[in-house]
Amino acid sequence: MCARHIYANWFKKWKGMNRKIQFWNCVRATFVEDFDLQIQGIFKGTSKCDVVDNNMAEAFNGCIVEARAKPIISMLEQIRIMVMSRMTVKRNWAEKWRTNISPRALEKLERNMNTSTQCRLVWNGDGGFEVTHLDNQHTIDLKKLSCTCREWELTGIPCCHAICAMFHDSKSPEDYVSEWYNKEKYMATYKHVLQPVRGKKFWPKGLPPILPPTVKVQPGRPKKKRTKAKDEPKKMKVGKFTKAGARMRCSKCRTLGHNIQNCPQKSTNVASSQVHTNETVNRASQPHEPISIGQTHVTKSTTVPSGSQKSGLGFQTTVTPPTNAPKKIRASTSQFDHTWKASPNQNDPVRRKE
Repeated sequence: MCARHIYANWFKKWKGMNRKIQFWNCVRATFVEDFDLQIQGIFKGTSKCDVVDNNMAEAFNGCIVEARAKPIISMLEQIRIMVMSRMTVKRNWAEKWRTNISPRALEKLERNMNTSTQCRLVWNGDGGFEVTHLDNQHTIDLKKLSCTCREWELTGIPCCHAICAMFHDSKSPEDYVSEWYNKEKYMATYKHVLQPVRGKKFWPKGLPPILPPTVKVQPGRPKKKRTKAKDEPKKMKVGKFTKAGARMRCSKCRTLGHNIQNCPQKSTNVASSQVHTNETVNRASQPHEPISIGQTHVTKSTTVPSGSQKSGLGFQTTVTPPTNAPKKIRASTSQFDHTWKASPNQNDPVRRKE
């Protein structure tokens, strides 16, 4: 592949003349040993920092959430005041250090000192040490301030293997911490201060106003929170718990492991209802049989005379009387006597005559 195109892709992310020179030295290497030596020059352990994420930028973005929603001048004013106050707080905090090493670096050094008790050391009689920790084995050279695990070179804080060798030579690990963690370097970082500024009424006139950019209205409510990754943990609200690890319970059969959508009883009920529907359809497709009501036979036919169809009528009912129909019951043939009789009265001459 063309080295110029490779460097063009690298230059988008890693800039600087030193990287460019080192890259072309690797390209022009004629043998493997020279190429490996030039590659080691690219990845030097001169950073003396163990930061592998973007938390510093994320913390700054979290502080300016409220300011970002304001106009450009008001936003810059709020950020200026925030930075001016933060630099003062950091200088006052550094003056209270109990040691010459920053508290964060000292805390990590103490963790490595505790881990060094689990290491086994073999000394070669000069300045070389062979240290075994768990299933790993590394070599340490205190004269060159190096360990094959490269943690000491990258972070500037002695690793557990180097601390084990230092204890063997009765040396203090604090003396081998990089100078970038000293109090003097920290104070030099925050020695620059921001000068106070008068109010807007006293700003110089005649400068063209800073106009905001053209705003393109997006659909929906504007977002104020950044989009988080899928694997990024979410903040829990006070008094609420997440559903992570919770097992669902079916509201139909009350069994753990599934919900009502995947309930096996639901599939059984659906199958039985389908069978019942098929039976109903089969019955409807068969010809109708006579229905007996007492001794009267009623038959149904789907034949509708022409010109007599009405909306909503699909068939015509024909009633055929039986051959032996019961006789009608008359009032005169009743077993009761329905003639009127007067109540007995002594003054009635007819009654007296009787």
